[in-house]
Amino acid sequence: MERAEEISCLEQLYAECAQGRGNIALISGPVAGGKTALLQRFADHVESVGGVFLKATASLAEYVLPLEVVGQLTAAAGLLAERGDVAAPPPGARAAAPPAVESVVQSVLGVSEETAEPDPRRLGRILFGLAERGPLVVGVDDVHYADPRSLQCLLYLARRLPSTRVLLVLTEEALLQREYPRFRAELFRQPHCHHLRLKPLSKSGVAALLAGYVGRFRSRQLATACHRISGGNPLLARALAEDHLNDATENGELTPGPAFSQAVATCLYRCEPAMLRTAKALAVVGDYASPEVLGEVVALDPEMTEQALSGLNAVGLLDGGGFRHPAVTAAVRQTTRAGENAALHGRAARILHGHGVSAARLAPHLVAAGRVSEPWGVPVLREAATEALAGDRIGFAVDCLSAAARAATDEDEQTAIRMALARAKWRVNPLAAARHLPELTAAARAGRMTPDDMATLIGLLVWHGSSDEATAVLELLDQRERAGTCAETVEGAELIRLWLGFAHAGQFGRVRPEVEAAEAAPAPGSRPTRAAALLSAVLTRGADEDTVTRAEQILQGARLDDATLLTEVATLSALMYADRLDEAGHWCDTLLREAGKRGALTWQAFFATVRADISVRQGRIAAAEEPAHLALSLISPGSWGVAIGAPIANMVLVTTALGRYDEAAAYLNMPVPEGAFQNVAGLRYLAARGRYYMAVDRPHAALDDFWTCGDLMRKWGADIPTVLPWRTDLAGACLALGKRDQARDLALEQLARLGAEYPSVRAQSLRVLARAGDAAKAPALLHEAVENLSSAGQGYELALTVAELSRAYHALRDETRARLQARRAYRIAEDCDMELPRGILPREIVGAALPFDGVGTPVDDPVNELSDAELRVAALASQGHTNRQIASKLFVTVSTVEQHLTRVYRKLNVSRRTDLPLELPVPGDESAAAGG
Repeated sequence: MERAEEISCLEQLYAECAQGRGNIALISGPVAGGKTALLQRFADHVESVGGVFLKATASLAEYVLPLEVVGQLTAAAGLLAERGDVAAPPPGARAAAPPAVESVVQSVLGVSEETAEPDPRRLGRILFGLAERGPLVVGVDDVHYADPRSLQCLLYLARRLPSTRVLLVLTEEALLQREYPRFRAELFRQPHCHHLRLKPLSKSGVAALLAGYVGRFRSRQLATACHRISGGNPLLARALAEDHLNDATENGELTPGPAFSQAVATCLYRCEPAMLRTAKALAVVGDYASPEVLGEVVALDPEMTEQALSGLNAVGLLDGGGFRHPAVTAAVRQTTRAGENAALHGRAARILHGHGVSAARLAPHLVAAGRVSEPWGVPVLREAATEALAGDRIGFAVDCLSAAARAATDEDEQTAIRMALARAKWRVNPLAAARHLPELTAAARAGRMTPDDMATLIGLLVWHGSSDEATAVLELLDQRERAGTCAETVEGAELIRLWLGFAHAGQFGRVRPEVEAAEAAPAPGSRPTRAAALLSAVLTRGADEDTVTRAEQILQGARLDDATLLTEVATLSALMYADRLDEAGHWCDTLLREAGKRGALTWQAFFATVRADISVRQGRIAAAEEPAHLALSLISPGSWGVAIGAPIANMVLVTTALGRYDEAAAYLNMPVPEGAFQNVAGLRYLAARGRYYMAVDRPHAALDDFWTCGDLMRKWGADIPTVLPWRTDLAGACLALGKRDQARDLALEQLARLGAEYPSVRAQSLRVLARAGDAAKAPALLHEAVENLSSAGQGYELALTVAELSRAYHALRDETRARLQARRAYRIAEDCDMELPRGILPREIVGAALPFDGVGTPVDDPVNELSDAELRVAALASQGHTNRQIASKLFVTVSTVEQHLTRVYRKLNVSRRTDLPLELPVPGDESAAAGG
């Protein structure tokens, strides 16, 4: 039972009182430590056995009222002061409604306006006379708040108790104040005074308390957590139990809620003012604050501060100098008004600065103070913002920079702060960064911006479609460099110029000569310069054997940040446009994971878009859907600025390829700003829309979009097939409209511009050429495309090309090969989690290619005519193994392999390995000998 030991002690003292031996019981404990509850439980016990219990409660608010406690006692006894006669109620009966306290005190104690001091003897005669009828208990709760005159009367009673049937029970808090120390010292002089110290509830005591709320079994489960959070404070423990009963989540955990918060506030407001002030200061300054610092913040001397901290520890709010649970800290902060909180933070910042505290610890106080007037404030906020950005605490960095921007008075410093603020906001919400651009552009024009900040400003302006302003800032930067007025050279200036031309393609022709000159430099040094040189080389001369090595040298070991982002994106783009898609995908995945871990939503969305683009180029359409969707969900469409075309294009390409045309149409209905069509992302949007139009049988609309792509790229001087092979798409639209000659010319021109690289684009062009030219030559062209795609791992494009090969054989009335290639196309598409577009195969071929028997083998398939040995050889050959490799794997001679393949080609009516189905049922162990 809770407080069983204390109750037993009081019951023993009452038994002695009933035998004529009066006593004093002084119950000490912290605020909300259970003193009042213990006193009430004892009162219930006394009345249950026929005794009389008179109770009074002292209060700090009534300390100035003389004899307030004595008045409560006399009124509670129902005594009427009439000529000194006393009519006491019978034992166990409750007093009638008391008369006014003032009249009782005056009549009983002889106090009036003319009388300065009470006569305690009268109170003694009244109470001792009442005790003659039976044992009497006089209880005074919170006696440390009693007024001096009431204390004087209580002491008079205390000295005369030993030979009476009166038990005096007092409760107090440990903090001593006003006249109370003398009273307490006098009590302890009495040999019949018994001191009961209430300690915090033990775990078993907490369990006993909780049992009344959640049952005995559950209380034992929750006791440890409840004791840890409440510190054994009964009020806090009960509040936790109430919150647990009202917890809507029903997760079984003990979680502090509204009742606990209110209980903490109750404890605080019942504490001494110094304790409340100290608690509020501790919630502001933090657990690391020393008593010395806390004392300075709340203007208390060290001794009083130590007393206040000891009191808070005793209450159960603190543990080892800090709040024992975050919920306690939150509840304390809720008791502090906004203005008071700001003042505390401002005072804490000044005091902590005087103690040499770091910027990271000072800045939160300066931000919370709302205003910064000290000269050291702005530098502290800027330093803290830099550290926060390095630690990816972007929200706090923005808060610091915003406060610094409000406080800074120097124009150059304001410009630097606003640029840092725009850069930080861009990481998570580019739209929020846009509002700083007008004033930053004005500052750049006025010459109040560093070269590096001008370079950053160019990128922000381009992102939000202000390409003319970006060009103007670039010209200003060029002028300063030529005039030698720059204190330093912008690192990677060539990359900035290249990216401006890339993001605003109308500028590409102007900046390209400078970039090419930089690329031709003998030994480009910085990472941005090397990235610009690599991207320029890929765009102008195509990839070579050093492309991947150079790219990985740039990407390895670099930490992603605002300054390096453009370098990483340019390098990834170089790999992607060089058709080194596996390497580009690996590095993009690495950067995407890092951006996600660091909470930079814009970076994450950007790399997700690049990842989706890479997957689309790889033909891994299903794999592209997740990053494509992620890019549009991390930041709003408005935050994408003029780059919005890229993520929309990816989603349109994915949903179109998967046959979800309604979804593709919904993405195309998203608003796109006019400036979005002045960059490469806009071209990708147009191309994706054109492919959607082709899929839904609107070739005229597709033709317009593909022509627009070509016109813009030629106009910009950026007609680079690796960026967008618009001729191939346009040729496909021409074919759909019956313009075979025009389609053939476009395909041939595209092939001539590609060289030997880029198997995906080559395959697309060869497919168009095969359909537009002589039907007899089509299989040879398509076989060439299949060979290129097989080596490049282009799954989806391979499926489309094999399907086109089936179509070509059907046109030549070679139905066996047509069906074989059709089945192969379906298998490849299935491996890619794709479906072949409708209409790509003639209806007759589709009907013959789809039926399968119960074990997955096509009905009437010529494969069924192959022997086990022939199947083993054919399966390895279809996977790209050479005859010598097959002989080694199957432990036969090369001659035997050749003989088997000859019979396989004859039975399947094919002439080369690329005609073989990719999936062949191989009987038994592949390593068995291929005899017979």
